[in-house]
Amino acid sequence: MDGADGSAVAPQISSMEAEAYVEALEPLPLETYASPKWYRQHEYLEKLNLQAHHNIIHRGDEFVYEALCDLDKIPIVIHELIAAEVWKTKLWPLIKDSISDHSSIRAYNALYHEATVSALLEAVMFHSAACEAGEDTLMELVDYCARKMGWLLHRPKPRETAMTAKEMLEVTENTQKQLEEQLDEVNFSCAMIALTMLRYMTDNMEKLHVSVVQRMVTHHDFVALLVPLLDMKPWYKKTTIKVELPLEEGQTKPKIKKRIKHEKFGDNKWTPVEPNDRTLGKPEAQVWLALNAQIMSAGRAEQGFGYHIDESKKGVIERLKKYFNDVLCDQLPPLTPLRRVVEEISMMQCRPDPGSSFIIEQVSEMREAMIEGRNWGALARQQLQDYFSMTQKERMAEVMRMNDLYSAFDLGDLQDGGRPSDSVLLDKHGAVGLAKLYLTGGEGLEKDLSKAVSYFRLAADKGDAEAQYCLGQRLKKG
Repeated sequence: MDGADGSAVAPQISSMEAEAYVEALEPLPLETYASPKWYRQHEYLEKLNLQAHHNIIHRGDEFVYEALCDLDKIPIVIHELIAAEVWKTKLWPLIKDSISDHSSIRAYNALYHEATVSALLEAVMFHSAACEAGEDTLMELVDYCARKMGWLLHRPKPRETAMTAKEMLEVTENTQKQLEEQLDEVNFSCAMIALTMLRYMTDNMEKLHVSVVQRMVTHHDFVALLVPLLDMKPWYKKTTIKVELPLEEGQTKPKIKKRIKHEKFGDNKWTPVEPNDRTLGKPEAQVWLALNAQIMSAGRAEQGFGYHIDESKKGVIERLKKYFNDVLCDQLPPLTPLRRVVEEISMMQCRPDPGSSFIIEQVSEMREAMIEGRNWGALARQQLQDYFSMTQKERMAEVMRMNDLYSAFDLGDLQDGGRPSDSVLLDKHGAVGLAKLYLTGGEGLEKDLSKAVSYFRLAADKGDAEAQYCLGQRLKKG
């Protein structure tokens, strides 16, 4: 395998290992979620996910994608994605308040599983063959993407003031609050990945089953879901950071220093940007490309493979006019013809939607089968007793198991699917920022209180007031 610079880059797992992991994948019932059998499959999927991204970044042989297609395992990966979502929405609310500190690591793995599986699908579905290999289960993936778009549209407004060190410490000392913060991060990450998966499916509309296309353009009408996202811009955030300065002689009240931090989300992380940055980020680009594919498919609507534009849909499409400019089209050249088409649509009289011409249409059944007839209370009690009542020894064993899993992948400072090194994060966030990441487990880091304290001490020694306060609070508590 050769890297982007032509140098040899060894795979982290071999093609034979990847094929063995893929071969072992099977659809697991919800009753086994978080069980040893489930955890083994979670490790297989995580290794395949990391290797798939490693292959993409280093432009190597994409043997993970090939194995999933050749062994017809794409439907099983989609099954595991839906199962993770169902567990998170149906069972997690019933058990979250009973999770002990020792069991929090397993709870996080169970919550994070959805992000692992969705990231693996994101890596392989770039290829049209992977989209086609999904077959009927793509209906489930279309519905999944629609739910994620709905979550983005209705999620509570993110806080505009950054958490102080004191607030972060309070979160790290409360297992439930900490898991709640992690759940929101997982949900957001999965929603951003769903934008990419949707874009890949819209790129291949002509190759998909007509019922899958109808699900996209008629049942869910993704154009109507995506246009409001351009207004909301969930991939962009502006945060006010407040820092208490040390008391000076004669002061009775500390001064507060404020600064505004602008960030954009991409490659599964938030990156600082300039206030007036007009660079198109990956999630926003995926929205535009998905809109382009659907609107430009209108000519195939009568055959069932395109987006029918009536007067109500015309009004939604016209909202795009305000976003078109030369800077946008220079960054995404396919939008130049879309810009012209949107102008033409605004001036034309659109015919009413004739409705579906299909007497029998496929419906999604996988998720409904998982949910139907369940005694969620009994299942939650069973899982709490069997899988989420860990001892300290079991917790340490699971931590070591995770460490072994990720240490096998020399990911360095990879920005897509990798966990950056401390030196990279230190340059990016500074000592206080890196200490906070170790407190919260952000950017893929394992929570480590001792490392957090060491970085707070590093910043405190340089006179950082926030670090001095936070370090003092830790020393008081011992």
